[in-house]
Amino acid sequence: MNVCIVDDELLIREGIEKRLVKYGYPCEKIWKAADAHSAAEILEREPIDLVFADINMPFMNGLQMIETYRRPDLHFVIVSGYDRFDYAKKAIELGVEAYLLKPIEKAEFQKVMDQMMEKIEIPRQVAEMGSGLRRVMDCIREHWQDPAFCLQDCAVVMGLSESYINKLLKKEGGASFVDLLNQYRIDQAVKQLQKSEGRIQMKELAQQCGFTTPQYFSTVFRKHTGITPSQMKEKQR
Repeated sequence: MNVCIVDDELLIREGIEKRLVKYGYPCEKIWKAADAHSAAEILEREPIDLVFADINMPFMNGLQMIETYRRPDLHFVIVSGYDRFDYAKKAIELGVEAYLLKPIEKAEFQKVMDQMMEKIEIPRQVAEMGSGLRRVMDCIREHWQDPAFCLQDCAVVMGLSESYINKLLKKEGGASFVDLLNQYRIDQAVKQLQKSEGRIQMKELAQQCGFTTPQYFSTVFRKHTGITPSQMKEKQR
């Protein structure tokens, strides 16, 4: 995500930049401009995704700048020291997606940035990765036999946050990470039972499939198949 901060106050420009970095938002590059004319040069030259724009600036105010340079793939957040209805009304008419009042509160800043992430970064990451569910399943297929493997490990492997993975899974089917992992493990356990014609020991099968105890394995197996491993084992003989 490429960001441009437009404000004639140096402290505001630096403050927004520091918060973006401090709170870990995935900004590839952050540009700063003291007025709309300088910002215009950046907007025409660089692939900006998000603009923080002050309203009261020299030469051209923030609303005029937005009206001139708005486009479908560019998102604007107004930053203003004035809680005025006419400003807010005009901002809404221009499609501005958020309005931050100075001094900017931490909670409000994070709320706005979470909204911007939903609109800018998450759709982009989903598009780049193809199917989020497919990538999670690839990760599960690689590590399913490790009993310690968990959502946190998957997040590290994929280079994503746990909350982001949960959002992807919810959007693409609704199953939790644990359900997907256990379902895959049980699918493999069923294949092993069929392959061994029921001769494999339950303790050995549980260990092979990433379960710490036969008891837990049996509980999960029954949840996903409707019968116990022992009952399925008898069917294979």
